[in-house]
Amino acid sequence: MEYTSAGVILFNMNSKVLIVQYPEGHWGFPKGYKETEDKSLFDTAKRELKEEIDILPNFFLNTNSYHFKECYGEKKIIYFIAFTINSNINLCHGLNSYKWVYIKDLDKFPGFLSKQIVRKLEELKLDNITIVKKVNLKDNIAKTNEKVEMPPSKHAYSRLVPLELINDNIKIENIPNTIDSYYLNNLLNRVNDHCSNECFFIDSDEISNCWSMVNILPALVWKVGKVFLPGKPSGCSIGERPMDLYLKIMKDFGFVITENNGGFYLEKGNVGISEITLPFPSFTGTSIAIYLAMLSNNTINIHNVSIEPEIIYLISVIKNLGYKIKFDKIARVIKFKGKTENNGVLSVRVPFDRNVLVTRMVSDLVSYGIFEWFNEEQHYLEELLLFLRKCGFEIYSDNYRIKIVAPNQVVIQERVVLNCGHFPKICSDWQPLLVILLCHYLISFELSDDIFENRFQIFSQLVHLNNNIVLNKKSSNKIVIDYCDTSEKFGIPAEMTTSTNLEFKLLNIRDAAAILIASHQSKLDIEFSNLLQFFRGYETLENVLGEKVELYSYEKQ
Repeated sequence: MEYTSAGVILFNMNSKVLIVQYPEGHWGFPKGYKETEDKSLFDTAKRELKEEIDILPNFFLNTNSYHFKECYGEKKIIYFIAFTINSNINLCHGLNSYKWVYIKDLDKFPGFLSKQIVRKLEELKLDNITIVKKVNLKDNIAKTNEKVEMPPSKHAYSRLVPLELINDNIKIENIPNTIDSYYLNNLLNRVNDHCSNECFFIDSDEISNCWSMVNILPALVWKVGKVFLPGKPSGCSIGERPMDLYLKIMKDFGFVITENNGGFYLEKGNVGISEITLPFPSFTGTSIAIYLAMLSNNTINIHNVSIEPEIIYLISVIKNLGYKIKFDKIARVIKFKGKTENNGVLSVRVPFDRNVLVTRMVSDLVSYGIFEWFNEEQHYLEELLLFLRKCGFEIYSDNYRIKIVAPNQVVIQERVVLNCGHFPKICSDWQPLLVILLCHYLISFELSDDIFENRFQIFSQLVHLNNNIVLNKKSSNKIVIDYCDTSEKFGIPAEMTTSTNLEFKLLNIRDAAAILIASHQSKLDIEFSNLLQFFRGYETLENVLGEKVELYSYEKQ
């Protein structure tokens, strides 16, 4: 039987599926006929989804194992199953409406034509899905010459999104399709429906899955008057965040904070200050202080601030809104002098994600020995490139272009020192990724982290892929790595390829990406669970693996 049409059964974070209403009045899954440019029915399904609702899913379940077929009349359709974090739909003009519904409610919709396959479906949750890597039978996957596209930055977005609470004329574009964005957008929608004279309650689910929620607190309290935070936000288990510092900054700006059963009531106050000094250049502390100074509309100096590129970009956006600001990056001082004008509607585009850029850099260097990238936006990777040059990599770069060529043989040298910390130091987020790169090329190193004390979790999994590593832990935030045998070829030792199959629970965002990169060369079947951590920082598996993604599939447990 030849199938001529294809569609997508699209699940969201709430285990609901998307249905659309066609002009004739009936409801169904997004679908359409195969067209000449489609190489396969899978291509048809992806194209129709993009054309009808303007969404590219985060992933499809294994298309060979998970699909449904249906026939009615002369129509023969195959449906593929996909998952999206982004539930915001841009409906095409040829459709009447759309709804996210639970599977059990699908047959309640008039004219729903896919009742015969509804019974075969069940609610799909992210917790029930794993990434599976099969034995690598394709040792020489060719690298394409296509431009490496970078998704928008989740860190930049979480620091820009409070602007939507402060200024109705702000339009943020290029929003990352990650779990943090999902929770932030949900909160914005709830604020819009909130009764202004009542306390606004943040959900425990929101703070347990979205550390970025902290950045929105000053603007949220300013908008609604009183907020209850049910506890300290969490996210990756890489170390303690200084929540007490963030609360102190808000108190210094006049917020009234009352602790209640482990949670906090936050209310606006009227205390005015002219200066504040952060005890260290906290990334989140700086963005909180910036918004508090912005909302006070007074002359305020903030000392010892973070100079991360995302902070630099936030300041540039606030300037465009008409605020008078001076930013001395050398002295680490931001001076607010109030607002002078209203520039009307402002479209703000979220810049690319530097963490994903470094991820793809490491992935390509491990797999191909070369990485090339160019963009109109500055990369701010000078310290990292300088470090790689010391490690023996050839570097060709300016502010907007990077080309890196890996060494072609083991270079015997003294241990290199990798110290991660606040910008302009090498970012702590890149630490597990650089561990994979240095271990792959047998470069001994001493590693320390000025920010997080639990950043070395990757080694609990890496030792199952590489037994050539000699780890000497000096302290909670300092380790030394050497190798048993530096005569080995680059990568995973040969004897490791015959071990038993592996299962890895993804530990946190960057460790997740790092272990996926490290596992690529393994000859083992490997299963990865706890995908929530991965999608907190990456939109797709392609963000990490590029062309190598074809060796992996998404499977239902």
